[in-house]
Amino acid sequence: MVSRTGTGPMNWSDWLQRAECHAVLELAARLILREAKRRSIPSRLLPESNGSAAQHPSSRGAPSIQAMVNTLWLYVQQQAKVWEQGHAFAALYAQGENRLVQFLARRYILHLLDLSRTQSASPYRALYRRLRQYLHSSDAVQYRLMGGHSYYACAHKDEQEALKDSASWGSSDSYKVWPAPPLSFCRDFHSLRRDEAVNVACFFWREVVRRLGKPCWVSVRELTRYLLTHVSVPPSEREVLFSELSADEEEDPIRDWHHAVDADQERTLVHRDLPRLAQKLLADWEEHERAVFYARHAIEQKLADIAELSGHRGPSGAKYLLEQLNRRVHDFCLTWPGLSFFDEDQELVHEFLEEVLKICKSAWEGRSD
Repeated sequence: MVSRTGTGPMNWSDWLQRAECHAVLELAARLILREAKRRSIPSRLLPESNGSAAQHPSSRGAPSIQAMVNTLWLYVQQQAKVWEQGHAFAALYAQGENRLVQFLARRYILHLLDLSRTQSASPYRALYRRLRQYLHSSDAVQYRLMGGHSYYACAHKDEQEALKDSASWGSSDSYKVWPAPPLSFCRDFHSLRRDEAVNVACFFWREVVRRLGKPCWVSVRELTRYLLTHVSVPPSEREVLFSELSADEEEDPIRDWHHAVDADQERTLVHRDLPRLAQKLLADWEEHERAVFYARHAIEQKLADIAELSGHRGPSGAKYLLEQLNRRVHDFCLTWPGLSFFDEDQELVHEFLEEVLKICKSAWEGRSD
């Protein structure tokens, strides 16, 4: 086990201070850039040679390996404290360099996919995720999960005892008449730094405590609602993705949905369009691919039988094909709220797969006759 000198196992922060981390970060950076191209991640989310994102896509140059290494180092530094709780560095390091490379590349690709989805389609969700991440990793904030939602407080020592048994702040419909957040936040919340996020979160928390008369827990969702009440959200770079699916959603119901109080509105829209999403996923699948997917996931055929169905000589070929199909489904789901790895809703995923299998059934019946 890798360790620091006389102080126990090395953690992520320790590793980042060592020269040896550069080789791993470079391998991960190369993998990230290949995957970003394969997944068509917008170039605006990749660093330029100076390590910053371009202001306009037309002004971009090709991202360099070193710029990606620098960006990845900063990302790992931001995640270090959170990762140590569920992905201890020592445990990953013990599995070899390749395991570290794969872990870093996968986490950053998921991060880019999340940004690609939320910043262009949902300013609300993009800001909420960033606030939740920053507050969770801040020593200046008390953070907890209650009922599946994230709550925080900025209590001083003399307030923390009262906070222990305190209820949470509900919500307000009058945030427009509350004091505006600090000006630094109002300039551009997409580039919000950790210290700014903590500052504006504590500003809002103090205002809640003043109105309630005692310390309490405040949900990150309410913080997000308050902030977006006071900040003009720029128009999306493209139409909200849901409107690509339903013509009747191109009117007012979608235009301002990111301000909605209902936090589950995204899932509601996705749920309504599950059949159309299944069609979208399968649009470029071959008939034999649909048949194979149905045979495995609907009637649980063995690999030997699937190999015969798909024209492979043995189970290994069928297994490889299934892995590729499962990966396509996984990659597709990453772009949809409730279906993605980030906020997976098991019931929603199950219903989506049911819709997929309904479409695949006819292909299976045609090849099995």
